Amino acid sequence: MILGYILAGIALYYIVRFVFNFVLPILKTTKVVRQKMQDMQQPRQNHFDNTTASSTTHKPHVQNDSTRKDDYIDFEEIKDKD
Repeated sequence: MILGYILAGIALYYIVRFVFNFVLPILKTTKVVRQKMQDMQQPRQNHFDNTTASSTTHKPHVQNDSTRKDDYIDFEEIKDKD
C-alpha cells in the first residue's frame, strides 16, 4: 500500500518534471517562432498588397489578332520508315 503511494509519487514527480522541462519550453519556443515568422511576413504581405493594388490600375497588354496569326507555325507530322 505504501509502496504504491511511493511509486505514484515518483511517477507524478517525473511527469511534472517532463512537462515543465520539455513540453512547456517547446510550446513557448513554438509561440515565439510563429510570432517572429508572422512579423517577418507582415511587411512582405503589405508590399505584395500594395504592388497588386497598383498593378490592377494599369491596362493589361492585349495582343492583336494579326500578331496571333503570325506567331502560328505549321506542323507536319513525320512518319518513321520501318
